[in-house]
Amino acid sequence: MRNVSSPPLLHIRSLNGAAACAEVVWPAPLQHATLGHMSKFCSAVLAVAALATPALAHAQVDRTRTWDVYGGFVANRESNSGNPIYNYGWDGSLAQRNDSRHWLGGMIQGSAVYTKAAGDPTLTTYVPAQKIYTATVGPVFTTRVGGIAPTGHALFGAAITSTSYPAVGLTPAVTNSANHFGSAIGGGFDFPISRGHHAALRTQADWLRVWQSTSPNLDMLQMSAGLLYSFY
Repeated sequence: MRNVSSPPLLHIRSLNGAAACAEVVWPAPLQHATLGHMSKFCSAVLAVAALATPALAHAQVDRTRTWDVYGGFVANRESNSGNPIYNYGWDGSLAQRNDSRHWLGGMIQGSAVYTKAAGDPTLTTYVPAQKIYTATVGPVFTTRVGGIAPTGHALFGAAITSTSYPAVGLTPAVTNSANHFGSAIGGGFDFPISRGHHAALRTQADWLRVWQSTSPNLDMLQMSAGLLYSFY
């Protein structure tokens, strides 16, 4: 009478609670030949898992770390004198939000606005040509409501003013430049225009102050609009 070998059995074997390995239990005559191949297979699975886990964890962390690059057009209004002065220029910023507190990050912002001379330089109503540069840094706060991301920031740093007066009679033309402390406190909204929220349109408003020691401080309401791109 012919001997009939028992069919192989499939078992799932847990290795140290970290990974599972499929194990085929062969009949006794074939166990010795199969055991070596099975051990090699399980070792290969564990090696791949060990190599892949740190890479996946690293990719997940990088996905939640965001760099926001922004550039836009600026219009602001000085409110110190009786007649408001309007300035126009540009601004840009670089912000970074980390993986542990995605709503909180750091921001560096720079801006430049320019005023054209207006009026008769012999009259007190004359508006001289002026340039105002700011470079500020501080925390930025971001959240998301639907597809829109409201933001807020409080930035502090340096401001440079440059005011030019033309020659009048025997008085030569002169340009006065000075360094000051500056601050920009405000916020805005990011409206996504691409999938994945990589590109967005930003509108922003700031209370911009140039702290002058020898004359009244310059207080300006600054409006900005431009393009934001986020790198994940």
